[in-house]
Amino acid sequence: MSNIKKINMSKLIAPIAIFDCDFTLWDTDWKKTLYNIAVGLNVPENLREELSSQMTHLITYIPKGCTTVLTEGKIKERIAEAIDLQKYGINVEDFFKALKNPEYFVYSMKKTVETTTDTDAAIVFKYLYELGVKITIKTTWFKEIVLYVLQREGLLKYVPEENVFALENEIPKPNACSLNNNIGDKDPNEVIIVGDSPTKEMAAANNYNKENNTNIISVWLNDKEKEPPKDEVYVPTYTICRLAEITEIVD
Repeated sequence: MSNIKKINMSKLIAPIAIFDCDFTLWDTDWKKTLYNIAVGLNVPENLREELSSQMTHLITYIPKGCTTVLTEGKIKERIAEAIDLQKYGINVEDFFKALKNPEYFVYSMKKTVETTTDTDAAIVFKYLYELGVKITIKTTWFKEIVLYVLQREGLLKYVPEENVFALENEIPKPNACSLNNNIGDKDPNEVIIVGDSPTKEMAAANNYNKENNTNIISVWLNDKEKEPPKDEVYVPTYTICRLAEITEIVD
């Protein structure tokens, strides 16, 4: 990546980096997570695999098409629409609490070099923090889970709780206004957003730029070697294959 034009953030007044979580900072095993929830909520053994297979649909369905704040009540409504919980002998209140319970959550941090003890997130966050970049999170999952992972991985020193904007009581990506809380009253032209999804993070940045005539820089983590998006709303400013490559394009 030596020929790429670098993002000069160290000389900006108040630079901000916005990171997605799942499949960007870490890989989540959603099927195992939901299976653990099924066990914890005493779902009959013969139905646990069936329930766990619906997790991908659930995490997509909850924020899909939503252009307003996702309140607790709205999230519960969408859960009930996405999965027939009665079939598995559980109610939406218990299921909602279980989704926010770190005890059931299964994840693995991304690492470029398996021989090192440092995860890519730790390397990148330390690098940006020392450049004076404010690191924030924008995710479509629950804050309790995000804070659990950040604390467990020793990353809260770079990303304090007040910089984490999650699913509940937020407008989800790819709405342009979904980035408002991350940016606050700072200059959007000093912002980069990093994520694995062209339809979420890249689209959020492009939608924001279009509506506000700004230049948020989007960085697509394409470590699954997917086909580049063709629709301009999904096209990133930069594409990287490993999260740690952020240190090569930002100075």
